[in-house]
Amino acid sequence: GSPCAWDRILGIRLGASAVNAIVKGKRNIMVGIVNGKIKTSLLEDISRKKKKPSLDLYYLNHIMAT
Repeated sequence: GSPCAWDRILGIRLGASAVNAIVKGKRNIMVGIVNGKIKTSLLEDISRKKKKPSLDLYYLNHIMAT
């Protein structure tokens, strides 16, 4: 469906954080949300972490897709 106000605001906030990181000379980063706050993380650090997806989210996705 169409993005709601929350989706649009989130996109603006993540985009602004990414631009700020670039202006500060940061490279090889990812912008995301951790514990409800926007955070930049090094791609190298993220690629080392292995996290299994939640089966609950998998089943919820299956229900929503059908």
